[in-house]
Amino acid sequence: MEVPNWSVWSLHSIVGIGLFLMGMAINIHTDNRLIALRKEQAGYQIPRGWLFEYISCPNHFGEILEWIGFAILA
Repeated sequence: MEVPNWSVWSLHSIVGIGLFLMGMAINIHTDNRLIALRKEQAGYQIPRGWLFEYISCPNHFGEILEWIGFAILA
């Protein structure tokens, strides 16, 4: 059985790692903003700014990017 010629620096691994890290950063940042809103104890609040202006749930978007990056890497 022949071992495939796979490199860590191939195009699909670089794209996969990049998407995974970008999704993870988005997910962490938006989760922290949502947690900060909850700590304010001011009732129901709608998050404003950053990706919340363009996407209703950017934390889920970040999670999707993470899994797409993982799938491309795998």
